[in-house]
Amino acid sequence: MILGCEDCGEDLPYVEVDGYAIGDRLLEGVIFHFFPNRSVKVRDEDAEYFDGLNNRKWLKRIQEYVLDGADDTICPKCKKEAYVEE
Repeated sequence: MILGCEDCGEDLPYVEVDGYAIGDRLLEGVIFHFFPNRSVKVRDEDAEYFDGLNNRKWLKRIQEYVLDGADDTICPKCKKEAYVEE
């Protein structure tokens, strides 16, 4: 799996996804990191809030969302649109 950014012109170690895409206001502003090995982690700054939620459910939903072709993944470097290719 390749994660990249056309603006930065390089492969990325992960892409970011705003939780709003899958959890509306409950996860708005909670940033998830999706990695090439298909694992998902919540950003450290959001961990305390996220620990009070159903972690497995939301991590799985983010993983499915990205693998189903999410069009709003974010480059962690320039904060512009990133891409995910199999």
